[in-house]
Amino acid sequence: MWHRELRWIRHVVRVQDQELRLDRWLRLQFPALPQSFLQTQLRKRKIRLQAATASNLQTARANSLLLEGSVVAIDAHLFGSKLQPLIVQHVEQETTIQEQNLTTTQDKARLQELKRRVVCQDAQFVVLNKPHGLAVQDGSALSESLVRYLPWIAESMRDGHNFEQEEGQQQLRLVHRLDKETSGVLVLARSRLAAAKFSELLRKWRHTQDV
Repeated sequence: MWHRELRWIRHVVRVQDQELRLDRWLRLQFPALPQSFLQTQLRKRKIRLQAATASNLQTARANSLLLEGSVVAIDAHLFGSKLQPLIVQHVEQETTIQEQNLTTTQDKARLQELKRRVVCQDAQFVVLNKPHGLAVQDGSALSESLVRYLPWIAESMRDGHNFEQEEGQQQLRLVHRLDKETSGVLVLARSRLAAAKFSELLRKWRHTQDV
């Protein structure tokens, strides 16, 4: 929740956002803004950070890591003129079978198949063996996709295991893709932080392959 104090609009970092890079967190809040714009505002010191134990705002960098309880502060004029209209409200609500019903026998059979295809899981990730012929994401010409079933898979994970769930860990997030006709291991993240860390590992691995 953003709130104003003097000439700054402030947001306290939540536990599920800690260890995210500042620029990635800002793009989650304002997805329509280009990276170059955010970099410019950081250089102009229009966006700053305040540690949970500090009393003053500090200069921030794009790669600054957020910690729970720290504060992201944005110049009030910049916020009101450029950013506020673009805010995406991240209301992460638990999706249950009662809220969205699987309507056909085929849907229910597919869900049971996907649940059986969970290879392993822990508090951060779920690893699933994606079947051949199932698209990962929705498309205009597709009748079904894996993302449609993620809320129910997440529901079954919570019902069947005693992993401690932090706020913001109600959803499963895609962190990479497989083609529709490709079967194989697909990693799903239980939180934004886990997704960000896995994406960073993929980026570093791809960089080593290009060297």
